[in-house]
Amino acid sequence: MKPLIDNTSIVRLLKNGLRTQRPGAPKGVMLWDLEDLDEPSPGWKYCQKVDRASFPKGYQGIKHSNLARESPVEEAVDFGPDAHDFTK
Repeated sequence: MKPLIDNTSIVRLLKNGLRTQRPGAPKGVMLWDLEDLDEPSPGWKYCQKVDRASFPKGYQGIKHSNLARESPVEEAVDFGPDAHDFTK
């Protein structure tokens, strides 16, 4: 079964921000650094604060990870038809 969200586009967006110049900033200042992405955003931290009466074990959802650092984006091109393209 495939995951609901494909992280490939998210990783591509994050890596594009590592190479893109920040508008109005001095030369060499990009939109964000890898170190910026290592730290969870304030909104992420706020959403992890849950009511202990409703959730006695605390937040148990997705753990924060820097997708730009962890997963390389590999682009693949299919040059021929796949066996699944044809029905018997």
